[in-house]
Amino acid sequence: MQVWVGLMAAATLSACGTDAQSTTVSPSVCKSEIQWTGGDEKSPLMHPGKDCVACHAERGEGPEFAIAGTVYPDMHEADDCYGEAGVKVVITGSDGKEFTLTANASGNFFMEKKDSASLKLPYTAKVVSGNKENAMGTAQVAGSCNSCHTKAGTGGAPGRITVP
Repeated sequence: MQVWVGLMAAATLSACGTDAQSTTVSPSVCKSEIQWTGGDEKSPLMHPGKDCVACHAERGEGPEFAIAGTVYPDMHEADDCYGEAGVKVVITGSDGKEFTLTANASGNFFMEKKDSASLKLPYTAKVVSGNKENAMGTAQVAGSCNSCHTKAGTGGAPGRITVP
């Protein structure tokens, strides 16, 4: 009986998108009920909500990002809470060229520096879900989205990047 219960628990966690680097938590902690617990284990799902661009630059580990952030269901989610998967983030360069990034299972989206050579600054950004969108009010020259889009918001951001 214990083996069956253990297998069912493992299957349930897998079905919810958790793995060895995340855990299920109360919705009062994370709306997604999933939280990153893998520390600095290398993964594209790591540390949703934290400043990916700065961390990767400071540590010199992992890919170098031109743009990176996390899309959340709520404007005031805590760091390491999983966000919204599958949401599109459309980056438009000053020349009108669009780049569409898709939020992964933890809500993280990113564009590596090596893929950004044709992105003309400043750029605009919007989050698109179905026929709805949230667009930033001002053009940007830096791609460290989570440096301003924090739980409380800083640098003029009201909080997290959210689904429309």
